[in-house]
Amino acid sequence: LADHDFRVKFLTGFTGSSAYVAVTNDKAVLWTDGRYFIQAVEQLVPPFTLMKQGQSDSVTVEDFILANLNDGDWIGIDPSLYAYESGEKLVRKLRSMGISVASIRGNLVDEFWNDRPPLQSKGPIILTPEEHGCPVKDKLTDLRKRIAQKKCDSIILSALDDIMWLLNIRGFDIKYNPLAYSYVLVTPSEVHLFMDKADDAVRNFYLITLNLAPFQEVPLA
Repeated sequence: LADHDFRVKFLTGFTGSSAYVAVTNDKAVLWTDGRYFIQAVEQLVPPFTLMKQGQSDSVTVEDFILANLNDGDWIGIDPSLYAYESGEKLVRKLRSMGISVASIRGNLVDEFWNDRPPLQSKGPIILTPEEHGCPVKDKLTDLRKRIAQKKCDSIILSALDDIMWLLNIRGFDIKYNPLAYSYVLVTPSEVHLFMDKADDAVRNFYLITLNLAPFQEVPLA
């Protein structure tokens, strides 16, 4: 993650690499695994308390929800943080527990994270044929065949490594990872790339119908 995305650290003080956080009207808890129990106890700021994962007496996220919410209560989630399958699984699970789910455009933590580090994109670099081994046009042809086989019209990609591979680009937006923040929408005739600092040089390089827009303009709702 980039510093821009460390919401758990900002909210709770915890800097470990694995955590879930739940906040209700009167409770604030964080789950993490055995690698981080000592660290979490030392770092968590009030009112957050530690919920230990993987113990015989552990309280699961589902147990916590059942104990602290009532049938008909609502939970808000940021859909941009979930892959489609995992998001659908979460929604089905919550609804089976009598909890309604609201999809929130934008993250509530961001609304009061006043000194949040900016999202600093340096833009992509384009791989040479010697580096990528397969032209983008060939990859798109194969992808569109697979989209048609699924009886779909288009696909939106949010996994950054998938996007870097598909478009033969790399980035510098996240430390120690050759990734650039982006989304891609592929239709039968066009490719829409949502990425900051992707200029006409990128569009002209591919010799395909490539529409460019800033990263934050992706229509998630």
